[in-house]
Amino acid sequence: GARDRGPSPAAMEFCLEALGGALPKDMYVSVRVGDVQKLSKLNPRRTFKFPSKDQRGKAKLELFRKVGAATLDMDSVASGGGLEVQMADARIRVGTDLPGEAARAA
Repeated sequence: GARDRGPSPAAMEFCLEALGGALPKDMYVSVRVGDVQKLSKLNPRRTFKFPSKDQRGKAKLELFRKVGAATLDMDSVASGGGLEVQMADARIRVGTDLPGEAARAA
């Protein structure tokens, strides 16, 4: 199949490799090349492929650690219920402003 052929000669790949020890389970990596950005859980077997047109200039690599998570009930959030998320050193409120809500409130 197409996967057996490998990357096209013009494509660029970034590969991650763990150096000494296990990777944290709550880490994420973002790679941006040109206008293309890819985000994934940190995985030593993950390969990021980018089109050849983006091979010039600089690439940006960012690592993120999860500091909080919550499941949103979209009906509750949409009706103004929102959700508070507790993190180790902060708390945030997640809500939404639906298009037209501000106009109806005025």
